[in-house]
This record gives sequence, structure tokens and C-alpha cells, in this order.
Amino acid sequence: MSNPDQLDKLQKNLKQKNESRTLNIWIPSLKRGVEFKHLTLNQQKRLIQSSIRENLLKLDFSRNIYQILVENLADPQVDVDKLNIVDMICIGLAYRAADISSDYGFYVEDDFFPVDLNTICEKSRKIDYGDMFDPETIVADNYHVTVQVPYIKTDKLMNDNLFNIYQDVPEDSDELKDLLSCVDGHRAGF
Repeated sequence: MSNPDQLDKLQKNLKQKNESRTLNIWIPSLKRGVEFKHLTLNQQKRLIQSSIRENLLKLDFSRNIYQILVENLADPQVDVDKLNIVDMICIGLAYRAADISSDYGFYVEDDFFPVDLNTICEKSRKIDYGDMFDPETIVADNYHVTVQVPYIKTDKLMNDNLFNIYQDVPEDSDELKDLLSCVDGHRAGF
């Protein structure tokens, strides 16, 4: 067997193994765990790259995680489009803890505060969400407005639109100031 053949065989074996390995992730709106395939290396790379971008380009993270959920959902009884943004946060934390690292932390001035993401994931299973996911109608001045936690599909569509509008906004704050002054100058007739 030649090296390319061995590599192809290895890739097929890894893909098959990934298809059968699942991760049970708590979905608050469903009040149960749901099986998802583990992240592939390519998916990890996409998430990491989109999470470190600055300014409005962080919208890409939401777009990427939506696509990954579509690709990785292993439970045919669950519709990804019916999951909401609270579910997405729990899924994102579970993936980060299981497939990247459960170690996390942040600084406040010079003090570092470590966070164990596995503990956060466990706590999310014990929270009483009550009727948080039920639509609520607000009535004021004969107007009736129904609101609810947004579905991740809605979040993705909004972020797609915003990403397309603002994808060319410069990362550098000086470039952004120059761009905005040109826009203001153009509006003022300069």
C-alpha cells in the first residue's frame, strides 16, 4: 500500500470513528440531553478563528456554530432550527469543554480567575428555567407584541445580514475612523 492509500484509509477510519462518537449535551429548552457528534479539527479551527476576530466580524462565530450544529446533530428527533440562543450557549460551552479544553479564565486587572467549564455545564443542567422559553405577549396602548427567546436560525439569519453589511469594516480603529470621516464628509458634501 502506498502512502496516499494509507492516508486515505486513515482519513476514512477517522471519519467513521467520529461519526460513531457522540457527546450528550444538555438542551435547556428541551429539558434533556441531546446527542451531537464531536467537533472535527476543521470545525474547531473555524470556531477558534471566528471567535478571535475583532469588531463586528465576530458575527461570523454565530454563523459558524449554526452550521456546525446542523452538521453534528445526531438526534433525528431534534430540529436545529427550533433550538434557541440559550441552547446555543450551552452547546458552545459543552463543545469548548469536551473538544477543546475545559480550562478557561479571565483577568480583572492583574488577578486571574480560573473557570472550569465542566462545572458550568453541570450547573446549566440544574437551573430551573421555568417558563423562560414560552412566548409572552406584552400589551400596551392596544398594541400586542409577542416576544420570546430567539431561535438560533433567526440569530444566524440576522448575523448573516449584518456580516454581509459590515464585512468590509476595517479591523484597525484608525482605519475605521478614516472610513467614518470619509462617509461623514461625503454626506456633508465635501
